Amino acid sequence: MKKKHPSLNAILGTFFTTVIVLFILLHITPSMAVRTSLFLKGFYGEAFTAKITVTNKHTDASEGARGTIYKVAPKPKSNRTYTWDEAQLNEYIVHTCVLSFADIHWYG
Repeated sequence: MKKKHPSLNAILGTFFTTVIVLFILLHITPSMAVRTSLFLKGFYGEAFTAKITVTNKHTDASEGARGTIYKVAPKPKSNRTYTWDEAQLNEYIVHTCVLSFADIHWYG
């Protein structure tokens, strides 16, 4: 008997569906979006152990963008020296849209 192998279309469809589902699951809540960002920036331990809280600090920028500011505590530490546009470590502004999908940006 000959084994039937899945077609290339089935393999690619499964792969892309998995990537899309993982992306949605990792951004489904603001806290998960911040943790995903920390993990992708190389702060693996902090991504799992940090306490993420909503801050009461609102400025014109956050109110205009209709985002919520989330603070990561303790602040992630790195041996690397960051430039001004890379120093995205402690506070994030989170925009929620369709079905609580969270999009994050560094706030500072």
